[in-house]
Amino acid sequence: MMHTGEDELFCDLAEVYGVLDPRTLGARRLAMLANGLPDGARVRRKQSGALAGMDTVLLACLVDMLGILCWHLGGAKVGQQPPSLSAQLLGIQEAPDAQDVYGFDSAADFEAARAQILKEADGHGDGIS
Repeated sequence: MMHTGEDELFCDLAEVYGVLDPRTLGARRLAMLANGLPDGARVRRKQSGALAGMDTVLLACLVDMLGILCWHLGGAKVGQQPPSLSAQLLGIQEAPDAQDVYGFDSAADFEAARAQILKEADGHGDGIS
């Protein structure tokens, strides 16, 4: 934990245990206290890459669900879905845009689109089927 976030660890130890100078503790005691820190501790959030604690993420999930509910009740237009606050807090990438998703009515349509993509990727116009 020390190499992940020394400052965060020292702040957590001061807040939770009242230890103002963790360097005076032995390595074994320091490791024991660090291991006993709660899940919402600053150093644990830094290790996981989350921008907020679990309670904040759960509240953000509720806001996301409420936003989706209002979006559906308000006429749900494609491409106007509200962004996910909880995904942003957790550092998760959003799903690709609707323009990146293709649908085909038949296998022949799919094969024609595939051939066109391969032809463009080849750059010579030869294409591979």
